Amino acid sequence: SILSLFLKIVAMKLKVKSKLFIGLGFLFLVIVILWVVSSAYIFTLSNYADAMFKDNYKSIVLAKQMSVSLDEMKDLQTEYLFSGMKINIDSSYADKVHNFENYLHDEDANITEAGEREIAGQLRSSFDEYQDVFNNVRTDSSDRKEIFFVRLLPTYKDVKKNITSVSEINMDAIIRKNSKLEDTA
Repeated sequence: SILSLFLKIVAMKLKVKSKLFIGLGFLFLVIVILWVVSSAYIFTLSNYADAMFKDNYKSIVLAKQMSVSLDEMKDLQTEYLFSGMKINIDSSYADKVHNFENYLHDEDANITEAGEREIAGQLRSSFDEYQDVFNNVRTDSSDRKEIFFVRLLPTYKDVKKNITSVSEINMDAIIRKNSKLEDTA
């Protein structure tokens, strides 16, 4: 092989200077090969890490955006209910619902983890229920405190819990994948 050929060349009756030159040249070649292989490995590992974390991070950002939109909806609902249902929130509220729906649609298209599809489905169901409760409340003339605290707030908490679950499953995945990546490196 290459090593035996190298040893034969070195064993030949060459001057010490030539043997040193050949030995150092071979050593330099090995160093260059190791540098190229390790650089390629690090580059591949870096690209793998970027791709691995990108989708999970996107889901976490979407969960945060959904949470903010949901809170804004709840603020408008609270203002509406406790103003005696006399203010018009239709335009602002529709914008918040539209934003939430867009974020939820993006989350549905960004499923990366086992169990995340089910959580996104539960989020969709709880949000639809939340919307139905508020739409029914708008035509109900019952006690506004009861409407808010008994009917609307529990469905709000269900939506919030499902948003938190989406975020948690993706944060756990990032931690797990980071640990695996550290073990690989």
